Amino acid sequence: MSSADEQPGIGLMRNALTLAMELQAAGLTPEPQVKIGKNRFGASSVRWSYEHRLIDHYTVKMGPPDTTDCSEPEGFKTQFRDLTLRAKSLPLKICTYAHDINGQPSALREDIVPAAD
Repeated sequence: MSSADEQPGIGLMRNALTLAMELQAAGLTPEPQVKIGKNRFGASSVRWSYEHRLIDHYTVKMGPPDTTDCSEPEGFKTQFRDLTLRAKSLPLKICTYAHDINGQPSALREDIVPAAD
């Protein structure tokens, strides 16, 4: 078609494609949603929530609280599953970033899971 007055032909209309899109408001990536507690057997458990529709995945780094530096970018790995922690691995520092559907990271969240009493 070369002008707005020209009518599209049947062949052109058959090649039409309609896609539904949802625009997301610009803004910060949502904060990581981490739930630390005990499972039904009394072991410490960590759950990363995907309830917020803009969170695509989490990257996590874990280690001893006194030697794990969350500000260092090395050591972060994509976390897909919930964790059950063994008592011998506690105390444990957990550094978490949430990533939105565009791959943008959130603010850093730091948690320490204490050793059992």
